[in-house]
Amino acid sequence: MNPYKVLGIRPTASVDEIKDAYESLASTYSVESYMNSPEEPLAEDKLSEINEAYTLLINNIKYKDIRNLIESGQFLSAETELNLIADETSPEWNYLKGFVMLKKGWFQSGVSHLKTAAELNPNNSEYKETLMLLAKKVNQIKMNYARAARARSAASNNNSMCGGGGQNNMCGGSPGGGGGGGIDPNLLNMMM
Repeated sequence: MNPYKVLGIRPTASVDEIKDAYESLASTYSVESYMNSPEEPLAEDKLSEINEAYTLLINNIKYKDIRNLIESGQFLSAETELNLIADETSPEWNYLKGFVMLKKGWFQSGVSHLKTAAELNPNNSEYKETLMLLAKKVNQIKMNYARAARARSAASNNNSMCGGGGQNNMCGGSPGGGGGGGIDPNLLNMMM
């Protein structure tokens, strides 16, 4: 469906032109105008198509605004705008939501939204490139995590003043051991 064709407007139409065209067509094909007539099912279909075209065009304008918010670091405002749209069937909505979730530190949710965007629109090179870049970063984090784990293991095998295990808080360990902190390796594995 070409939303511009459905609404009878040019691709450079302003928001006001989109709204005017929508209102005009919606009143022309309103259910009340065709009630109990043979054309009622056709009018309902046409009205549904008009509503879909309008929503698509208005949301695309909003997505551009949300991208600008994200690029300027206004993640809370971007998230608020995305929540107002809340169209989980839209690849762009999922893509932008994924970015916001990652910036908030919600790794699993962010990756999930980015993957959904790429699944909904597998031909979008931006979505694919973002996932590949994220996968590279995750691999780098995994390598750093493994390197740190090996270093902790090597340190625990020596007989230092700290008892070798790094369990003593004075030596930089955490109470109860575990060390490492950072990102849960199970979360990292979800990218692979």
